[in-house]
Amino acid sequence: MKKATKKDKILITIAVIGIMVTMTLCLFHIKPDWKYMLSSIVTASFHSSDVSLSDTDELQTMSYKILAEKDIENISEDQSLMLVNKNNTIPANFTADLTDYNEDGLKMNSCMTKAFKSLSDDVFNKFGENLYIMSGYRTAEEQLELYNNQGGSTAEIPGASEHQTGLALDVYVNNYAGYGFLKSETGQYVNSECWKYGFIIRYPMLKSDITGIDFEPWHIRYVGIPHAEIIYKKGITLEEYAVYA
Repeated sequence: MKKATKKDKILITIAVIGIMVTMTLCLFHIKPDWKYMLSSIVTASFHSSDVSLSDTDELQTMSYKILAEKDIENISEDQSLMLVNKNNTIPANFTADLTDYNEDGLKMNSCMTKAFKSLSDDVFNKFGENLYIMSGYRTAEEQLELYNNQGGSTAEIPGASEHQTGLALDVYVNNYAGYGFLKSETGQYVNSECWKYGFIIRYPMLKSDITGIDFEPWHIRYVGIPHAEIIYKKGITLEEYAVYA
């Protein structure tokens, strides 16, 4: 049997690499969400999670400049930076500042209605898609019913859910919901650009050890400008940012 030469080994190695690259490209074509998530992980690896007030000065200046250019009212005090999780439950005397978003009676926190409309309008103009809300504001009673029906693996106990503040939304587009949201151009746009509107992906990839919740690309949370910009560009969570806010 003829022994493989060094040249043969090189050619075999090149062929194997070529096959692997082709298979990867085909997989990414079939699974655009995997491609997006891999790209996001690589991008996030360049972010710094060491936040200090001096680090955020430039980003804050940039955001305030954007506000001024758009002639938007200066940042006012509202409920947008509330940290809600199992360790920071909603106070018993808390009342969400709610308003009706549309004629169907959909309620959300008053501080985010303009921002969500802007995001929705841009999504429609760019992709011709309506950005739908699967779940928005919930009362404590509704949260309890959901918790009893689904259990603690997919629903928080009353008082530990952001949905009770009216600041969180579970969004989707036709044929793409849940983890499938990232398979759509709209889902990828929302995940990578929602910070420009004052929203964050509340439960990002590789951060469940901090948030206590697995990656949810459909769950957006309003924190306002410039906070969303800082959180996104630093690659951190609301839990981490709350220490400095």
